[in-house]
Amino acid sequence: MSMSAAAKPVMSANGRIEWLLMVCSEDAGAAFFQIVVELLQKMPPHTRFILYCTSVEKRLALKTFFNTRDFSDFSEDFALAGHAPKCLLLAPPVDEYRSYPKWARDAFFVKWSPDIQIASLQETKRTRENDSFLAEALEGLDIGALKINQGPDFPDLILAGGNALLVEHYILVGFEEVKQNLDEKNNEETIVLQLKNLFNTSADEVFREVLLAGRTASGKMQVFINAVLAYFSPATRAEIESRTKFTRSMLGHLDMFLTVTGVSTEQGKPVLFLAHGAAVFTLGNTSEQEKNIRTALNDWFDMIESELAAHFEVRRNPVPLFLSCKSVEDSGVWIAKPDQFYLGSYNNCLVETSGPSRKVWLPKLSINREFGIHQKHLKKLEKENQKMWEALGFSVQFIEADFHPFLNSLGALHCMTKELARGEYPS
Repeated sequence: MSMSAAAKPVMSANGRIEWLLMVCSEDAGAAFFQIVVELLQKMPPHTRFILYCTSVEKRLALKTFFNTRDFSDFSEDFALAGHAPKCLLLAPPVDEYRSYPKWARDAFFVKWSPDIQIASLQETKRTRENDSFLAEALEGLDIGALKINQGPDFPDLILAGGNALLVEHYILVGFEEVKQNLDEKNNEETIVLQLKNLFNTSADEVFREVLLAGRTASGKMQVFINAVLAYFSPATRAEIESRTKFTRSMLGHLDMFLTVTGVSTEQGKPVLFLAHGAAVFTLGNTSEQEKNIRTALNDWFDMIESELAAHFEVRRNPVPLFLSCKSVEDSGVWIAKPDQFYLGSYNNCLVETSGPSRKVWLPKLSINREFGIHQKHLKKLEKENQKMWEALGFSVQFIEADFHPFLNSLGALHCMTKELARGEYPS
């Protein structure tokens, strides 16, 4: 079916979240299941879920977990013509085992036609190379209240779903990933045109301006990486390369450090939350090197703020950095060895702004035994983030689960979910 003239991109914050996609991947365990149940219990009644389980076994494991939590409002019947339950479970055929992404956010972009209840999935070069199986599994789905079609792909554009935020008439895109496109064929002008074509329709050009966030800050990225590498010195060449790649990827997507609120000031400026490195949490005492890491990170964030300040009201929300460890064998004894720093992202959240109703769901980062010595400080950071949202009139709910395994894999609540449909945008 061709794209409806009424198709609109699914906005980053505006409109009621009506259909939310999550992926139960092969490595999903108790932490993921707890996040799912928390969302099912804390999202509004109008929000329904599609959980794509990457195998029949994973679907069975999830059903078993639901039963232990006395949650029964789910179904495997996709032939439903009327009322859909809170949660629909989908799995591939028994003999189909593929590497599906666990980050539903990155796999594609969505245009939504509310008049005919159709979500059209659009893939880019980045998503076609990495996450195409998920779009293929969903396209053609028809559950009566929602149909999912294939939309036009953009094979020349490197862009993942978590690296584009939509607010007012702006397309906000992280420069760190987009700069991989830049060559003789694709200069910034052609990339901007592709981005407008990706999110706009010929009938309705909603987005008139593209902002490549991080372009002037790009040089500061290496300063931050160098500060991280200095903490682990000496290190092997392989360790240096691995940590460099990880640290760059940690800030590669906008949704790890930037949040669209869907609210504007009285002067008409959209409000954004931009992370501020408030603390570096290790399992020991604070050192001068850790202070250098936090300073370098905030220098990079400060330059992002300077880029955005002309267009937005930028408010800085406090976030922590965590040091993860890995188990290594040393002379027959297993010890914990510092591995890498990862961002504790309160910005990686779900936002719903619809008329006077404002809701946000934040990952709770104080639930982790390894960082129990920092409980008091972490709860203080959570309270500070909560107050910032409440000052904008939001109802705040924390998703109470251990997000650290996901943060250490470069994602959290926003990365794990994908809005397939939102209600009508507020007038």
